[in-house]
Parts: sequence; C-alpha cells; structure tokens
Amino acid sequence: MKRRRSRGRNRGSILIIVLWILLLISLLAGRYLSHNRSKAGAAAYGWKSLAREQALASLLQLYATNADPLSPATGAGDREVEKSREKDRPTTGSETESVSWKSLRIGNIDLLVRESSEGQRLNLNSAADDAIRNRLRRGLGDERLEEADQVADALLDWRDSDDLVRSDGAEKDFYQTKGLPYEPADGPFKSLTEMLLVRGVTPEMFWGTIPEAAVMKRAGSDEEGETAGASSEGENVGGDAGEDEAENAGEEFSLINTFTISGKNVKRIEVIFLREGGSALAVTALLQRVNQKWELRRCYRCYLSKVESNGN
Repeated sequence: MKRRRSRGRNRGSILIIVLWILLLISLLAGRYLSHNRSKAGAAAYGWKSLAREQALASLLQLYATNADPLSPATGAGDREVEKSREKDRPTTGSETESVSWKSLRIGNIDLLVRESSEGQRLNLNSAADDAIRNRLRRGLGDERLEEADQVADALLDWRDSDDLVRSDGAEKDFYQTKGLPYEPADGPFKSLTEMLLVRGVTPEMFWGTIPEAAVMKRAGSDEEGETAGASSEGENVGGDAGEDEAENAGEEFSLINTFTISGKNVKRIEVIFLREGGSALAVTALLQRVNQKWELRRCYRCYLSKVESNGN
C-alpha cells in the first residue's frame, strides 16, 4: 500500500511539473509571437512611410521641372495666353483663389495634390493691420469675432518692433507670465509655423482639418472596394491626372493656407496622403523660382485627425 501511494505521489508530481513546463512554453511562445507581430507592424509602417517619402520626392521633382505638369499639354499660343492672364491677375492677397485638388495614385499610395501661387495669399509681414484683422474675421466667422481680434492683435504685436500692447494683444510680459521659454520676435516672421508660438493660435486653427475632397475620396474608395474589390496597383502618376475634386468643397479656414511670408516667385504644392483610420498626412512645400528651375525652399508637415463629413 505504501509503495502504491508513493508511486501515485510521484506520478502526480511529474504531472504537475509537466503542466508547469507546458505553461512556461506557452508563455514564451506567446511573447515570441507578440514580439514578431510588433516587429512586423513596425516594418510595415516603415515601408509605408518610405513609400510616401518617395512619392512626395517624385511629385516635387515633377513640379520643379514644369510649371503645371498635371495639366493637359498646351501649345505655344496657349502658353502665351496663360502668361498674359498671369500678368493681369490681381495679387492683392486678400483671398486665396479657389484651386482644385487633383487625385493621384503613385504605386499603391493614394494622395491629393494642388498647386497655387504665394502671391494669392496675404503676406503676414507686409500686409496692413486692418487687412490681417479682416481676413481673420472672415475666416473664423461671425461667431468667433472676439477670438479673431485677439489673434490679430497678438500676431501684430509679435511682428512690430515696439513693446506697446494692443487691446487684445500680447508682448514680452504675457509670455514671461505664462512661463514660456520665448518672447515675441518684434520683427518679421521667419517661418509660417512661428505663428504657433503666438498667443491664441491653436494647432487646429493653424493646420486646419482634412479637406472635404479627401473625405469624399476616402468615401469613394471605400464604396469601390465594397463593389469592385481592390483597385489595380502599379498605376503611374499620369493615370489619374486631371481628375479634379470639388473646388475647395467645405474646406475649413487655416492660417497656413491663408497667410504667406514669401513673394510672388514662390509657388505652393499641397499634398494630402490618405491614411488608415481616416487620418491624413498633410504636406505643404514651397518652391522658389531660380533661373529656369523651381527649387524646394521649405516644407511643412502635419498629421490631420479624422473629421466627420457634413452629412453625418
């Protein structure tokens, strides 16, 4: 009887040890699989980021060699007419001209792109005080007039050379009181993103939201995917060129798209990369004319969060 009991205890101990070993192996296997999934996710994200960078570089090179590479080819006579129109076109900067987004697919990267001239925008460094104030009031709307006046005064206090504070503005004392590690430049803006340092300017006000054209394109892509499956890959840049979206449909006001610190010899290329989850990567590139070629001078980037369309 004692031998049988001893054998039973030994078998029970062995069974418990085996179960612990199996549990340990399961835990190690789970960690290994989780580690591999993380690595795979990081690799996929890195690959997509690299693909976007290559697509952006190709697009900017295209615009650097041609005034409007995505428009239909025109003859010499048409180019002369366009030059004449460009000379006669007003460049007061009071309002940005309505420019259409063009839908492109480079490899398997979906994007929207549009081109405009910095001469169409209000120059933040040289515009009159009232022009800046009125532009902010129109952009933010009647419900935000007080906020528009505050931002206008703060912008003007930032660029002027004195220490006098406007009624809703901010000078050195305000920024020091808030414990901020900087103070007004008391001079011209050196970069558009410098506006983000100014009192009252929020990231949402500066960058804006995802253009309605991107929301519409996302919805259209989802519908095509449900009915016809995935679209074919390997389309070149010219495949979808000229397919204009609704001109600035429902586009929200943003400081980066309203103001400029550049001259008329600078053109702006805006690119929207659609991302999973409804967000987007927005890129604003400024190209300056140097001799017979356009050269990249500055590039601004921001991730825009998902916004609901007006119909929701």
